[in-house]
Amino acid sequence: MGIYDAWAAELDRSFTEIGEIAADARTFDRLRLNRIADSWDNSIYSFVRAACARRPWVRTAIARDGTAYRDWRSDPAELEPLTPDLAAELDAHFDLPQAEVSELTIERSRGRLECRMSIVAERTEISYILPDIRVVCSGVETMRFDGMDRHGFEVLGEHGVSVGAAGHVVASEITFSVGHHSWRAVGNHSPEPVGRARQSRPRIRGTALEAAELLRAALLLTRGVWGLQLTHVIPVRSFGRVFSNAGTDILAAGSAVRREDAFRRLVERWRTAGGAELARWFDDPMALAFPKPEGEPAPAAELMIAGFAVHPAPSTATLVYASPGEPWTLRRVAVEDPSQFTVDRGAFDCPRADAERAGLVRLER
Repeated sequence: MGIYDAWAAELDRSFTEIGEIAADARTFDRLRLNRIADSWDNSIYSFVRAACARRPWVRTAIARDGTAYRDWRSDPAELEPLTPDLAAELDAHFDLPQAEVSELTIERSRGRLECRMSIVAERTEISYILPDIRVVCSGVETMRFDGMDRHGFEVLGEHGVSVGAAGHVVASEITFSVGHHSWRAVGNHSPEPVGRARQSRPRIRGTALEAAELLRAALLLTRGVWGLQLTHVIPVRSFGRVFSNAGTDILAAGSAVRREDAFRRLVERWRTAGGAELARWFDDPMALAFPKPEGEPAPAAELMIAGFAVHPAPSTATLVYASPGEPWTLRRVAVEDPSQFTVDRGAFDCPRADAERAGLVRLER
């Protein structure tokens, strides 16, 4: 298998995986979806351009650049493990007792719980910068967060942190980064590879360009599930189903003698497969013309994501559930400026009704 054929097969696998992750709301994984889509969206134009190249060496050269860029995008910036020495440095450089947790999410990912939080803290030395400290807690074992009690942050060793007076997170692994270049523990992301993989306006036209724009729009919208206001709305499952063979199909269309006709038939096949759910999207791929699921999460619904964000104002607390049905679907409950918002690790282990009765999750206007 040549490098371009392997690249096409990887695109097939990526869309297939997107469809599998979103097939049932109980397996929905926002973090994995974001990573898959993020690794592809800026490579799609180059992928289609390579498919349309008549000279094999040109196709191979573009594919080599494109795969290098995708590998680079798939390799996230390194985070610093929270060792005792780094905890001491954090405490020396920042006023952690007065720090504010400005954003926190806890969600299911790869069979475990992952908690991410952003912390705004004053520097102990003179500075006009308020760095954003990002903490990632993987494999959460115990956790309690109160949105009304989010001032004050303390490291409790390599596997625990406290938030406010009574909040805490204990996890199998805790890593962090500080979002300002003056802090020494900036992630060690490798430099972007040099090549032709990121051309903003590739030399493709006609229906081939339309196919590329459809795929890129689907990937950008799949990345859009990162925003909790869109997580339950974007038809990710349908994107995965419709484009599951996109790599193979584009390679075939690009190699056809009547290329324009081949791409026109391919786009029409995608449109037919999308059915009524994606009909408006095919007419305007970047429009968010998707109906919101109706109804509250069922009492038997399972909590998938809990989030709290101060910015943009007003502050918003969000709960995303997998609600029973054929198939199970996502339902969102959100309150702006909540009077109360608490979530406990145990809320992810029982149905919604039981969690609310036990006080494991509480959201009030």
